[in-house]
Amino acid sequence: MPDATQTIAICDELGKLWYGRNAKFRDWYDILALYDYLKQKGMESVISNNPRTYYNAALHLLTPPTPPIRIPVEGLDPETTSWANQLEEAIRENWYGLDRRYRRRARKGWMQYVVGLMLVTGWYSVLCMVVEDQLIAEAWNPIEVYPDWDGLELYRCAHVFILRGNQARQFVSRRGWNLKRVIGGPYDTVTIYDLWEVDGNKVTNTTVADTTLVKPTRAEPFDSIPIFVGPVGGLPDDGPISATRARAINQDWRSEVGQSIFATNEGMYNNHNRMMTFMQQIVRDTAQPKYWEKGQNPGILTPEALEKRGPIFRLGQGDEIGTLQMPGIPLELSSILSQYEGMIQRGGIPAAIFGQMAASMPVGAMTQVAAATVQALALFHRATVDLLGDVINTWADGIIDGTYKGVSARPPSSIPRRLLRFDATFPLHIPGDLIQRATVLRMISPEAQLSPVTGLDLLFPEIEDPLGEVAKVRAAAAGRHPIFLTLGLVSALREEARLLRSQGLTEDAELLERAESVVRASLEGVMSGQQNGGGRPPGGVPPAGMSPGAQEELERLGAGVTQQ
Repeated sequence: MPDATQTIAICDELGKLWYGRNAKFRDWYDILALYDYLKQKGMESVISNNPRTYYNAALHLLTPPTPPIRIPVEGLDPETTSWANQLEEAIRENWYGLDRRYRRRARKGWMQYVVGLMLVTGWYSVLCMVVEDQLIAEAWNPIEVYPDWDGLELYRCAHVFILRGNQARQFVSRRGWNLKRVIGGPYDTVTIYDLWEVDGNKVTNTTVADTTLVKPTRAEPFDSIPIFVGPVGGLPDDGPISATRARAINQDWRSEVGQSIFATNEGMYNNHNRMMTFMQQIVRDTAQPKYWEKGQNPGILTPEALEKRGPIFRLGQGDEIGTLQMPGIPLELSSILSQYEGMIQRGGIPAAIFGQMAASMPVGAMTQVAAATVQALALFHRATVDLLGDVINTWADGIIDGTYKGVSARPPSSIPRRLLRFDATFPLHIPGDLIQRATVLRMISPEAQLSPVTGLDLLFPEIEDPLGEVAKVRAAAAGRHPIFLTLGLVSALREEARLLRSQGLTEDAELLERAESVVRASLEGVMSGQQNGGGRPPGGVPPAGMSPGAQEELERLGAGVTQQ
């Protein structure tokens, strides 16, 4: 069992492995933050907003409005479908609670936080486990997580993070830890070393706060380390290729195996910013030219006088002033900028996604734009779907096997285990793409149709239960059917007759009971005729579902009530 010093040494060793990766994280975050590295005193500088708009669009497309928590129930029996709905509801409620907790901690929602870090860093890190009273999915910043694999699985992972001031005091106090010192003011820090390891067939966890062993090595009830951590995007090599030239060019595969969405355009962003800065400076130099003066009386031109509106300069004999002729803006500069912008679009999302179109876009062009967007985000979309599926299915397994006591959702014994898996797939809803594809589909095959459930999934993803919504539509349609309306009339007449009889109005109650009998007899006749295939009797059936004779009897009864 490692002591505090050994635990810190192991965490530091793992941290050194990922030093190059973390340096790239900071570079990519500077791109997102639009850091002005070209800023100089008295000079112009321009930083394009392309990275931020790219990030915002990607975050929007990769963050579904509702979590895709659904077990495929097509073809299952009603008992299994009911059980699946119960399990879905339990996990969905916990997911909403997780989102609320993140917002109360001055963070964005869970999905926005995880996907945002994934887009910027090219990595994801989530502690996911099930205990008796909680379904846990704690998102960690990848820059604080140092994993190590043995070729088969994650066998060691360190989470090293720094807490400050009140946050550190509350964190230590809630866990009942006893540090060797008192946490001081708001700038005092506590470093937490949280180490997970696989030791033989056991998973162990050790925690050190500063230099105090607050949680000695303890075996945890898990088959594997409960941390989902891995790269997204990036290059395929995991060491063998880059190892042969790492010393020559200081290349580290760990900084390339997972990469930000900005990695492809990183160099282009820098060149584009420099080129726009040069152009902006030329424009400024044209608007504020450089002056020269010649004569016997120096100091005619002063910066203060030049900045005034409508200054007057008095020249003596032999004095002259003028402006230095500046070179014009090269025509090639605009062409180069256009080429840079085209390359940036090829490395990211096309500008048409943001509405930057000269005119209405034809169907074929919109399809190409949608395909380019899907291609740019495909790796991150796949990683998001896989991570969501891993988290949701981990929770579901904990509920099904009884580890989590907050809800009971034992599946029917006849369900195969493979049917207990959640499908977390969600589409990328690209603006305008769905309408364009639907239009093309109707052009190719006018008879083509989509099921109501699929239509709701595509157009209204915020509806959590499309099957239930379709059932509501059918129930509403049934409620408008003439037979259903007649049944409602029978029920209303019976209830009204009961109330009148309880009030001693026997004669009025008998009239309503006779009316109920007439309506019921008419309804039974209509239903019997439909079952025998006889159709409607001559004269037709009114919208209320009664025959003309029954309608006349009701009118006669109504006249009798009016006379009384």
